[in-house]
Amino acid sequence: MVILQATRDEDYCSGAAKRKETSGEGKKLSTIDCVGYSVANRLNIPFLTGDREFSGMDNVEFVR
Repeated sequence: MVILQATRDEDYCSGAAKRKETSGEGKKLSTIDCVGYSVANRLNIPFLTGDREFSGMDNVEFVR
């Protein structure tokens, strides 16, 4: 079952901060992916992605 979650202003702020932080580490993450990552962290659920740029980050589960 899929449950859609609304984003909050804090998710966009947190996502933008995460993108800035990771770009300094040489990662090339999109802002919207970082917003999704922030929402997953707020909801305490794994962030599912196929983007290897997220390797080494907490709460990430890789899918193909």
